[in-house]
Amino acid sequence: FKGRATPEASPLPRHDALPVWAGRLQDFADIRALLAAEDCFALLDEVGAAIAKTIREHEAIQGPHDGETTLVYFPRRPERGYIIDAIHCAIDLRETMRALSRKWQNRVNWMKELRLNIGRDEGSEWLGSYQNSADVTLTVPGDAAPRARQLSALGRDGAVWATKAMLDKLAPGERALLRHGIRRRTTDGDAVVVAGLYAAVAGLFARSGADAAGTADIATLSVTEILDARRT
Repeated sequence: FKGRATPEASPLPRHDALPVWAGRLQDFADIRALLAAEDCFALLDEVGAAIAKTIREHEAIQGPHDGETTLVYFPRRPERGYIIDAIHCAIDLRETMRALSRKWQNRVNWMKELRLNIGRDEGSEWLGSYQNSADVTLTVPGDAAPRARQLSALGRDGAVWATKAMLDKLAPGERALLRHGIRRRTTDGDAVVVAGLYAAVAGLFARSGADAAGTADIATLSVTEILDARRT
C-alpha cells in the first residue's frame, strides 16, 4: 500500500501513548496469482488510496508498509478520544473495502471478496522518523506495532481485533459505543457471538483447531473482535 507519514507539529522523537493498527489484505498470494500483473498493481493502488483517504479523514498517520500489510498510528490529541477514533477509522475502512470489493467483482468477473483484516493495540511508545530520499517515514520501535501485525494475520473476512489492554483505556461512555465479543460454535455447529467476551489468542486457536504457528509471542494476549462502533 502506498503512503507517507505526515510530520507532526511537536518534535520527534518523543514518548507518548499511541494506538496502532495493522491492516493486512486477506489472501494476497491468491489475489496476485489470479490477476494479470497490470490488474494486480491497479488493485493495490486502489486499496492503498482507500486506506490513505480514510486515515486522512481521521487525522491518523500512515507508517511503513510492505505491499501486504500497512501500519497506521493515531497520536494522542487532547481535544478528541483518540482510541475510539482509531476504532471508528477501522470500521469506516471495512465499509470502504466492501464497496471496493464489489467494484472489482464487476471489473474482473470474479467472486473474490476483498477483505482487510485489522489488528489493534495501544502502548506507551517512542515515536521517531527516518528520511529516505524525499520520504519521511514515521517509525515506532515499541511492542504495540508487532502485536498489531500479528493480530491482523489472525483475522478473516474483514475482522477487526483489539487487545483488552487497549479497550480498558476507553472512557466508560466510549466503551458503551462498542459492540464486541468472541465468536463460538454451538453444539449444533452454528456460529454465535458471545458479546463483551475476551479470549487469549492461544485459546482461540485451540477452540477452532487452527494452526497456532507464529503466535507464540502473543499466545497469552487477551483480545476481542470489534463488531461495530456507534458514533455519539
